[in-house]
Amino acid sequence: MGSMTELSATKRLYERVARDLSQKIADGTYAVGQRLPAERHLAVTYAVSRPTVREALIALEIDGLVDVRMGSGVYVLATSPQSGQAGRMDVGPFELLEARRAFEGEACALAAEHATEEDFATLSALVVEIEAHADDILLSEDADRRFHLALAKATQNSAMVAVVDMLW
Repeated sequence: MGSMTELSATKRLYERVARDLSQKIADGTYAVGQRLPAERHLAVTYAVSRPTVREALIALEIDGLVDVRMGSGVYVLATSPQSGQAGRMDVGPFELLEARRAFEGEACALAAEHATEEDFATLSALVVEIEAHADDILLSEDADRRFHLALAKATQNSAMVAVVDMLW
Protein backbone atom coordinates (compact mmCIF):
# COMPACT_ATOMS: atom_id res chain seq x y z
CA MET A 1 0.00 0.00 0.00
CA GLY A 2 1.40 3.40 -0.97
CA SER A 3 1.76 6.32 1.36
CA MET A 4 -0.72 9.21 1.40
CA THR A 5 1.87 11.32 -0.43
CA GLU A 6 2.11 8.72 -3.20
CA LEU A 7 -1.68 8.50 -3.42
CA SER A 8 -2.13 12.27 -3.67
CA ALA A 9 0.70 12.50 -6.24
CA THR A 10 -1.05 9.85 -8.35
CA LYS A 11 -4.35 11.69 -7.98
CA ARG A 12 -2.77 14.92 -9.15
CA LEU A 13 -1.33 13.17 -12.20
CA TYR A 14 -4.69 11.96 -13.52
CA GLU A 15 -6.24 15.37 -12.71
CA ARG A 16 -3.47 17.13 -14.66
CA VAL A 17 -3.99 14.85 -17.67
CA ALA A 18 -7.79 15.21 -17.48
CA ARG A 19 -7.58 19.01 -17.23
CA ASP A 20 -5.18 19.25 -20.16
CA LEU A 21 -7.25 16.96 -22.38
CA SER A 22 -10.41 18.84 -21.36
CA GLN A 23 -8.76 22.12 -22.36
CA LYS A 24 -7.68 20.66 -25.72
CA ILE A 25 -11.24 19.49 -26.33
CA ALA A 26 -12.62 22.92 -25.35
CA ASP A 27 -10.21 24.81 -27.62
CA GLY A 28 -10.88 22.55 -30.61
CA THR A 29 -7.57 20.68 -30.71
CA TYR A 30 -9.77 17.57 -30.54
CA ALA A 31 -13.12 18.17 -32.29
CA VAL A 32 -16.49 16.60 -31.44
CA GLY A 33 -16.61 13.19 -33.11
CA GLN A 34 -12.83 12.92 -33.34
CA ARG A 35 -10.98 9.94 -31.86
CA LEU A 36 -8.38 10.80 -29.21
CA PRO A 37 -4.87 9.38 -29.55
CA ALA A 38 -4.34 5.84 -28.25
CA GLU A 39 -3.90 5.33 -24.52
CA ARG A 40 -0.23 4.34 -24.91
CA HIS A 41 0.46 7.49 -26.97
CA LEU A 42 -1.18 9.67 -24.31
CA ALA A 43 0.84 7.92 -21.59
CA VAL A 44 4.08 8.76 -23.43
CA THR A 45 2.93 12.32 -24.22
CA TYR A 46 2.09 13.07 -20.57
CA ALA A 47 4.91 10.89 -19.13
CA VAL A 48 2.46 8.94 -16.96
CA SER A 49 1.35 5.32 -16.68
CA ARG A 50 -1.48 3.89 -18.76
CA PRO A 51 -3.67 3.43 -15.63
CA THR A 52 -3.25 7.17 -14.97
CA VAL A 53 -4.39 7.91 -18.53
CA ARG A 54 -7.29 5.49 -18.07
CA GLU A 55 -8.39 7.27 -14.90
CA ALA A 56 -8.18 10.66 -16.66
CA LEU A 57 -10.31 9.33 -19.53
CA ILE A 58 -12.88 7.98 -17.07
CA ALA A 59 -13.03 11.44 -15.45
CA LEU A 60 -13.69 12.96 -18.89
CA GLU A 61 -16.32 10.29 -19.58
CA ILE A 62 -18.07 11.06 -16.28
CA ASP A 63 -18.16 14.74 -17.30
CA GLY A 64 -19.74 13.73 -20.64
CA LEU A 65 -16.81 14.99 -22.73
CA VAL A 66 -15.82 11.64 -24.26
CA ASP A 67 -17.27 8.25 -25.09
CA VAL A 68 -15.01 5.28 -24.38
CA ARG A 69 -15.87 2.58 -26.94
CA MET A 70 -14.33 -0.78 -26.18
CA GLY A 71 -12.15 -1.97 -29.05
CA SER A 72 -12.65 1.26 -30.99
CA GLY A 73 -11.16 4.11 -28.98
CA VAL A 74 -12.14 7.26 -27.14
CA TYR A 75 -14.26 9.79 -29.04
CA VAL A 76 -15.05 13.41 -28.21
CA LEU A 77 -18.76 13.91 -27.40
CA ALA A 78 -18.89 17.56 -26.31
CA THR A 79 -16.64 20.59 -25.86
CA SER A 80 -17.80 21.30 -22.31
CA PRO A 81 -19.09 19.15 -19.43
CA GLN A 82 -22.83 18.39 -19.46
CA SER A 83 -23.21 20.12 -16.09
CA GLY A 84 -21.44 23.22 -17.40
CA GLN A 85 -18.44 22.62 -15.16
CA ALA A 86 -15.89 19.87 -14.65
CA GLY A 87 -16.74 17.30 -12.03
CA ARG A 88 -15.13 17.61 -8.64
CA MET A 89 -11.77 15.90 -8.76
CA ASP A 90 -11.56 15.10 -5.03
CA VAL A 91 -13.09 11.65 -5.69
CA GLY A 92 -11.25 9.68 -8.33
CA PRO A 93 -13.22 7.88 -11.06
CA PHE A 94 -12.01 4.47 -9.86
CA GLU A 95 -13.13 5.35 -6.32
CA LEU A 96 -16.53 6.41 -7.63
CA LEU A 97 -16.96 3.20 -9.63
CA GLU A 98 -15.90 1.12 -6.62
CA ALA A 99 -18.42 2.89 -4.38
CA ARG A 100 -21.16 2.44 -6.98
CA ARG A 101 -20.46 -1.31 -7.13
CA ALA A 102 -20.63 -1.62 -3.35
CA PHE A 103 -23.88 0.31 -2.97
CA GLU A 104 -25.50 -1.22 -6.04
CA GLY A 105 -25.21 -4.73 -4.60
CA GLU A 106 -26.87 -3.64 -1.37
CA ALA A 107 -29.55 -1.71 -3.26
CA CYS A 108 -30.34 -4.83 -5.31
CA ALA A 109 -30.65 -6.95 -2.18
CA LEU A 110 -32.97 -4.45 -0.48
CA ALA A 111 -35.01 -3.93 -3.64
CA ALA A 112 -35.51 -7.69 -3.97
CA GLU A 113 -37.10 -7.64 -0.51
CA HIS A 114 -39.19 -4.48 -0.83
CA ALA A 115 -39.97 -3.80 -4.51
CA THR A 116 -43.56 -3.61 -5.70
CA GLU A 117 -44.96 -4.83 -9.01
CA GLU A 118 -44.91 -1.20 -10.15
CA ASP A 119 -41.18 -0.99 -9.29
CA PHE A 120 -40.47 -4.11 -11.36
CA ALA A 121 -42.45 -2.69 -14.29
CA THR A 122 -40.50 0.58 -14.12
CA LEU A 123 -37.16 -1.25 -13.98
CA SER A 124 -38.11 -3.49 -16.90
CA ALA A 125 -39.17 -0.50 -19.01
CA LEU A 126 -35.88 1.24 -18.25
CA VAL A 127 -33.87 -1.83 -19.30
CA VAL A 128 -35.72 -1.78 -22.63
CA GLU A 129 -35.01 1.96 -22.97
CA ILE A 130 -31.30 1.48 -22.21
CA GLU A 131 -31.04 -1.24 -24.87
CA ALA A 132 -33.05 0.81 -27.39
CA HIS A 133 -30.58 3.69 -27.08
CA ALA A 134 -27.41 1.57 -27.18
CA ASP A 135 -26.14 3.64 -30.14
CA ASP A 136 -26.73 7.01 -28.42
CA ILE A 137 -24.51 7.29 -25.37
CA LEU A 138 -26.26 10.34 -23.90
CA LEU A 139 -29.76 8.82 -24.06
CA SER A 140 -28.47 5.46 -22.85
CA GLU A 141 -26.59 7.08 -19.94
CA ASP A 142 -29.69 9.04 -18.93
CA ALA A 143 -31.83 5.89 -18.94
CA ASP A 144 -29.11 4.06 -16.98
CA ARG A 145 -29.04 6.81 -14.34
CA ARG A 146 -32.85 6.66 -14.05
CA PHE A 147 -32.64 2.85 -13.74
CA HIS A 148 -30.24 3.07 -10.80
CA LEU A 149 -32.43 5.68 -9.09
CA ALA A 150 -35.55 3.55 -9.65
CA LEU A 151 -33.72 0.57 -8.19
CA ALA A 152 -32.76 2.66 -5.14
CA LYS A 153 -36.37 3.85 -4.74
CA ALA A 154 -37.52 0.21 -4.87
CA THR A 155 -35.52 -0.39 -1.67
CA GLN A 156 -38.05 1.80 0.21
CA ASN A 157 -35.02 3.29 2.01
CA SER A 158 -34.60 7.06 1.66
CA ALA A 159 -30.94 6.97 2.75
CA MET A 160 -30.17 4.47 -0.03
CA VAL A 161 -31.95 6.73 -2.54
CA ALA A 162 -29.89 9.73 -1.38
CA VAL A 163 -26.57 7.86 -1.67
CA VAL A 164 -27.34 6.38 -5.09
CA ASP A 165 -28.51 9.80 -6.33
CA MET A 166 -25.22 11.33 -5.17
CA LEU A 167 -23.15 8.55 -6.78
CA TRP A 168 -24.86 8.96 -10.14
